[in-house]
Amino acid sequence: MKGVCNLSWIPLRAEPKSASEMVSSLLFGETYTVFQTLEDWLEIQTDFDSYKGFISKDQFFAFTNSDQVFCIINQPFVFPKSKDLPPILAAGSIIRGVEKLEINGQIVSVSQNQLSVKGNKDSICETARLFVGIPYLWGGRSYAGIDCSGFVQVVHKIHGINLPRDSRPQAAFCKEIDFQEITKGDLIFFGKTQEKITHVGIYLGDNKIIHASGCVKIDTLSSKGIHSHSGEVSHVFISAGRV
Repeated sequence: MKGVCNLSWIPLRAEPKSASEMVSSLLFGETYTVFQTLEDWLEIQTDFDSYKGFISKDQFFAFTNSDQVFCIINQPFVFPKSKDLPPILAAGSIIRGVEKLEINGQIVSVSQNQLSVKGNKDSICETARLFVGIPYLWGGRSYAGIDCSGFVQVVHKIHGINLPRDSRPQAAFCKEIDFQEITKGDLIFFGKTQEKITHVGIYLGDNKIIHASGCVKIDTLSSKGIHSHSGEVSHVFISAGRV
């Protein structure tokens, strides 16, 4: 059975209960496969990144749309003012049946055709900067809260690049490069060991990195790691990768 997120976003939980940890989240228009029903919960796997978890049965909406035309929201959040859409849409949301979404004369989406041409490093960094100030939330992928790997994943989704959900698989997905080779748009990974990568950010150039920690923000990067505004190393450098 196929379902689709028909709300602004839906939390994906580790266990079938409301108090369970939110491990990820679905954005409007993202689809999933239902494996089983457990009382008031559905065990699902997302189609975009193959992530498994549980959603409330009350949030299920059957996916029956056969439209091949779609666009993806490219702003942190927009207010579509349409009876057919939620009141707020997050970046990465999929709108089927249209090639663009326009609000007050501004196009706030990228078309299917644009996605077929993967974004360059400058445009990826420009998109990343739009998220500055969005609060950190474990498992989040939206304006309501976003975690480090969710932030990196959504930014790349807007540019037609499908990354894994978590930071360690993202590191495995990339071509590893030396610190001296890092250029704008590369992904930088942090943690204690290569097997225990726990954080990721996008390099902006000029020794600056954008990442989600407390909120999406821009900090200084060195070969030691991320330096907070106080100058202390908040995240230890492990590796760098190129998508």
